[in-house]
Amino acid sequence: MSMAGMLMDGCGKTTEREEKVREALTAKYGEEFVVTHVYGQGVLEDYFTAEAYSAAYPDLPFSLNMDVNDGSFMDGYVMKRGTNLIASRIELNLGHLLKPYYVHVQSMFPDSVSTDPELSLEEYLATESTNFFTVYLYMDPEGESPESIWLNISDMFKGMDQARGSLEIYFADDQTMEKAREYVESHASLEESYAEIGRDCHVMGIKYEDGKLDITEEAFLSGVSRFMK
Repeated sequence: MSMAGMLMDGCGKTTEREEKVREALTAKYGEEFVVTHVYGQGVLEDYFTAEAYSAAYPDLPFSLNMDVNDGSFMDGYVMKRGTNLIASRIELNLGHLLKPYYVHVQSMFPDSVSTDPELSLEEYLATESTNFFTVYLYMDPEGESPESIWLNISDMFKGMDQARGSLEIYFADDQTMEKAREYVESHASLEESYAEIGRDCHVMGIKYEDGKLDITEEAFLSGVSRFMK
């Protein structure tokens, strides 16, 4: 087969798989989906990987693995909807910060236990009791004090007693926040290039469980003070 023929064959297979993924997602969730990428399978793999998003939630891209033999698949759509619920509740709990901030949440597992994207936050957390959620908080500390930041973040997990994971805090300007937001809203997962965005503005990481941060107020104030102007 000529090189041109192989390229055409590859394009045809990609298009066919895009359609297959789109139809499978629509059949499963009853929504319209857009497939953004289809990746080739490895030599010894019997599945291929794709990335997509729901037309109703274009800022929540997710990945999918589909078996090339029987078309069965696992996807991260419900997981992305659930982590978005966590981020939304945190945003409400952080409502008294003076400057703009950006929150997003990443789960340890790529796929959810449940297949229902319409779960409430409480229902979602109940199904994900063994999961670990990393919360990324980018904030502008201008006008804040270590004490005022503590007052805001100490209740950020209010109403989420079932959640556990880690909180990563960044002191960032608007440009850095926007870079992080653009990355999260255009990538199904976080790669090394994401870590580069906040590498120079990371303040601290704190574990949390049962709705509470695993750090004393004294330790938090001491740690944050080193980064305040």
